[in-house]
Amino acid sequence: MGEIQIIQGMIAKMGLQYFNPGTIHRVEVTHINNPKSFYVQLASLSEDIMLLEGRGNPINVEDIKIAKHVIYKSKTLNKYVRGVIECVLFKETSASCTVYALDYGCRDKRVSSKRIFLPEMDIDCPPMALHCQLHLCEPKELEFEEDVIDAMKFFIGKHTAKMTIIYRAVDKLTVELKTLECPDDVATTLGLLNFTTLTSYDNEVNRFQAATSKSKFVTYKAKNVKVGDKLCVRVQSGDTAGNLQNVFAAQIDGRGCGVRVGEPPKFERAYVIKVTKPGAKALVKLIDWGKEIEVDFNDIKCVKVAAYTELPAIAMYCTSTEDQIFADGLDECSQFLIEILELGNGKDVPHKITMTRMDIPKDEQ
Repeated sequence: MGEIQIIQGMIAKMGLQYFNPGTIHRVEVTHINNPKSFYVQLASLSEDIMLLEGRGNPINVEDIKIAKHVIYKSKTLNKYVRGVIECVLFKETSASCTVYALDYGCRDKRVSSKRIFLPEMDIDCPPMALHCQLHLCEPKELEFEEDVIDAMKFFIGKHTAKMTIIYRAVDKLTVELKTLECPDDVATTLGLLNFTTLTSYDNEVNRFQAATSKSKFVTYKAKNVKVGDKLCVRVQSGDTAGNLQNVFAAQIDGRGCGVRVGEPPKFERAYVIKVTKPGAKALVKLIDWGKEIEVDFNDIKCVKVAAYTELPAIAMYCTSTEDQIFADGLDECSQFLIEILELGNGKDVPHKITMTRMDIPKDEQ
């Protein structure tokens, strides 16, 4: 069988219809954040994934950009894997990146551009890592303690595991996991040993049973800044010093919502600007990034938690003086020190600032 046919078979196996509740799969656990967030690969795909990890030519620094798919040397996994660039810090002829391992679910920071390559195979293949959470496994306090995470890693071990699908959502599978190291499933073992609580808090909304949510207009709070403040920031959006969004706040009025974006998918705070295609799409603004994007209605969720709107927005609309315009423009995630010279209104009038570039430490190059 040719390489293309093998990869097409891999993609077919990753369809959501393949993971119906009640189905059982043999998997390898590739990365653990906590019992409510870990990643697995289908054991049957582990050898075939190596086809996607072939290295092409070294990447040119000028070709490095956010969301670009690459092959890189992962410190976490100690091998070359597929990744997507999430953040870049440039310095002259080099760069330092944060890269997400598409097929394993882990994230590496401070990856030197010298360890990044173009993929040998130019093919559009979705991530091979499945995001999962254990069924009936809740923290005893607000969050899971480190000893809980260590215990979970111990009970999972290095062997393949038997995974039974309990619930299926677009962005995460709720599963029961059994391994050689556990007399019971992992969640039950953690609960019986008093690491976790054997219960479930169902905060998911069933769209077929839940009443229609009322539209709710919200005001996102602004980060308090004043003239003379000096902040360490990174560029979220905008490509010139005269028009950029920094990582801090703006007061924005609109229809509050959560929007599923990115790869791996996650929800960002946003507000709806306008419906662009009735019943299908809307233009929204990501308040913590300062970006406007068009999204499907399926990727929008109503805001139901007060804390979602009470926390100040992160993006701050800024402009710099003409004598600070950089010849090479601005790249997303470039880092600067800024000083507030004049306050804007946090909405359509930008704060006036001065900017100073930040260098990459030598140990990150």
